[in-house]
Amino acid sequence: MSHKKTILILSQVFPNEQFPQNGTFVIERIKRMKKEFNIIVISPQPYVPSIWPFNTNSNNWNKLKSIPTVDTIEGIQTYYPRYFTMPKQMLLFMEGFMYYLSIKKLVKNIKPDLIQAYFALPDGHAASLIKNNFNTPFVVTVLGSDINIYPKKIFCKKLINKIIGNANQVLACSHKLKFDAKEINPKVNNIKVIPNGFDPDVFSNNNKEILNEVPKKYILFVGNLLPIKGVDILIESIKYLQTKIPIILIGKGEKKWLKQHINPDIEKYLIFLGPKKHHEIALYMRQSTLFVLPSRNEGLPTVLAENMALGKPAVASKVGGIPEIINEKNGILVNKEDPKLLAKAIDSALTKQWDKEEIIKQSKKFTWDRIVKHETAIYKELI
Repeated sequence: MSHKKTILILSQVFPNEQFPQNGTFVIERIKRMKKEFNIIVISPQPYVPSIWPFNTNSNNWNKLKSIPTVDTIEGIQTYYPRYFTMPKQMLLFMEGFMYYLSIKKLVKNIKPDLIQAYFALPDGHAASLIKNNFNTPFVVTVLGSDINIYPKKIFCKKLINKIIGNANQVLACSHKLKFDAKEINPKVNNIKVIPNGFDPDVFSNNNKEILNEVPKKYILFVGNLLPIKGVDILIESIKYLQTKIPIILIGKGEKKWLKQHINPDIEKYLIFLGPKKHHEIALYMRQSTLFVLPSRNEGLPTVLAENMALGKPAVASKVGGIPEIINEKNGILVNKEDPKLLAKAIDSALTKQWDKEEIIKQSKKFTWDRIVKHETAIYKELI
């Protein structure tokens, strides 16, 4: 039996005991890669001082402090070193360097054959510095915000240009992201498109479990409660809907910023459930009437493929890679930032007769086994 090559995964968003819902797209890949490679994960976490103002109970700082420095996740050796960072990514261009300093000794001991970094910043920055100092090849996967948003931050566009230029392979989760990455660095010619996937064992209609506490008909939103996800646009659209049914929102985040969009007439249609585990999300999707994702920006959101796997139609914004997955047979695309147009599309989707089997058929190309097969081939070429 040949010796397995070691791939080191760099991902800040990898799951941990305090935030088990983090980075599903990373853990699902790794579970399947273990058959081919020896996988080790380093997931640096922000250093949290024990003095004011960080010792408050009003945010996630205490949870961050409680994450162990070493753990085993799904049988995978995982390290959570601490590194210095500023709140709200105020010094994002410096984070990769601090990240690198926190993992340098670990990397030297692990001696990986290849590094896979998820997101160009800060993970890809650290991987690029490792390559410069240890001559270790690396793959960087760009997923959305690192190409669409981070370049607008101070010094970050030039830095991302260097990172993707230094990578042995760049992976983009959509063709739109590939195009945008080449806009940042036109000289890069080693970008391949590999989307995120879904687990067909979880997102399957074979599961007959029933959620008794949900309405008979409802619209479903799954995503962080952030402006970029267009949650406020969805809420604003309610007053324009001809067919008003409850809207269930699943995802973490503060609701305070949404208060200005909610009045008693609208509030009665909203059900906020907070974050849910993956298998629970599948149950809510299976019983839903329609999925809505009115994002302002996206890479290629996995939730759309997961929803399709259950034969459900979707209404989604015409942004990022969404038009690469949503078409007239599985949903309706709308312009972003337009609650009236969103309401019109929702009404149309609620009255249309959809071909459930056709929607399920279109989801098949996004299964994790198929996605990881392509990535594994790329890794083998590099090592």
